[in-house]
Amino acid sequence: MEPHQPEGRAAATPSPPFGQAWLRGRPVTTIAWVAFAAAGGLLWAAQFEPRAYVIAPWIALVPLLLLMSSPRPAWFGFVHGLVYWLASTPWIASTLETYGQLPAWLSWALLGLLAAYLGLFHAAFAGIGARLWRRGGWAALVGLPALWVVLELLRGWLISGFPWNLAAYAWVDVPGALPLSSWVGPWGISYLLVLANLGVAVAVARRRPRLGAIAVLVPLVLLPLAGRFAHGEARSGPPQPVRLL
Repeated sequence: MEPHQPEGRAAATPSPPFGQAWLRGRPVTTIAWVAFAAAGGLLWAAQFEPRAYVIAPWIALVPLLLLMSSPRPAWFGFVHGLVYWLASTPWIASTLETYGQLPAWLSWALLGLLAAYLGLFHAAFAGIGARLWRRGGWAALVGLPALWVVLELLRGWLISGFPWNLAAYAWVDVPGALPLSSWVGPWGISYLLVLANLGVAVAVARRRPRLGAIAVLVPLVLLPLAGRFAHGEARSGPPQPVRLL
C-alpha cells in the first residue's frame, strides 16, 4: 500500500547545490572541462584586443565562474588563466626576441613560464571562490568580485608586480566606465565587471534569475549616473599647455 499524500501538496524536492543546476543530466568528462576552460580563456583574452567590445565583457568571465561547479575548480581555473595569458600577451615573446636578442624558442618558453605563473591567480580565484560559489546567495555576490579584486592587487605587487590587463580595461569602451573610475578607481570597475558577469553566471547556473538581475542592475545604474555627474560642471578659462614625457 502506497503512503497517502495530501491533495494540493507537491512532493518536496531538494534544491540542487548552487551552481549545479546547469549540470543536471549532463555528465562532463575531464577533457570537456579542459576544453571549456580553454575556450573561456580565449573569450576573456578577446576583450583585450584593439577592437572595442561593449556587450561581450558582460559575459566573458562567465565560463570561469561556471568552472567553480567542476570537480577540480582550481585546476581548470589554471587552464583558463594559462590560455588567457598566452593569448592576450604574445607581444612579450616578440619583444624578447626583437629587443632582447633571444632565440624565438626561448622567448616563447619564457612567455609560457610567465603565463603559468599568472594562471595561478586564476587557479586561486576558482579554487578559493568555489566555496563561496557553492554557498550561493549574497555571500557569493559580494565575496567573489572582492576576491577577484584582491588577487588583482596582489598580482600588481607580488614579485615586482604584473599589473597589466586588469579586468577594468575590458570596460574602457563601455559608456560611463571611465567617469566612474574617477570615483572608484580601476579596481572598483573590476569589481563591477565581475559582479555583472557573476549575475549572468548565477542566472545560468541557478535558473533563478532574481539575484542575477540584481547583480547586473547595479553597474547598469551606476554607469549612466557616473557618465552624468562624475565630471561635475565644466569650467571655462584660458587653455593650459600640457606636455607628456
